[in-house]
Amino acid sequence: MYYLNLAILLLSTLSCQPSTEHIAQSNTIPSSTSIKTIEPIINSSGRTILERFNPPSGYVRQHCSADSFGEYLRNLPLKPNGSPVLFYDGSLKNSNKHAAVLDMDIGDRDLQQCADAIMRIRAEYFFNRKEYDQISYHFVNSFNADYSR
Repeated sequence: MYYLNLAILLLSTLSCQPSTEHIAQSNTIPSSTSIKTIEPIINSSGRTILERFNPPSGYVRQHCSADSFGEYLRNLPLKPNGSPVLFYDGSLKNSNKHAAVLDMDIGDRDLQQCADAIMRIRAEYFFNRKEYDQISYHFVNSFNADYSR
């Protein structure tokens, strides 16, 4: 689950780039310049990754096409802000190193660890798009794990 949380944080941060709109051209600020309110990075009322994480001040979020994996990730549902991370059996993970928790059922068996979580999310993206032939993973032992119906 730690790696899934890390992936979410990296996605929300790395999908931004500096905005050239706010770079001052000189050391003086004209009197007609309005001061913008800086939004906090975390919007506690956001229900998706896109809504929960604002770009840092001076950055803008990059565009993703509507059917892209990036857009899919941005719109994954989140549990309410401050929700704890739970293990598959419902027990509390004793860690406060997460910024958000995805709202998805992981079942009641210990089947998802580390990279398994992002592999599942990617597979669900292709499955929802009915692109079953894209659901394939090449493991380091040369085994190809292909989805078959």
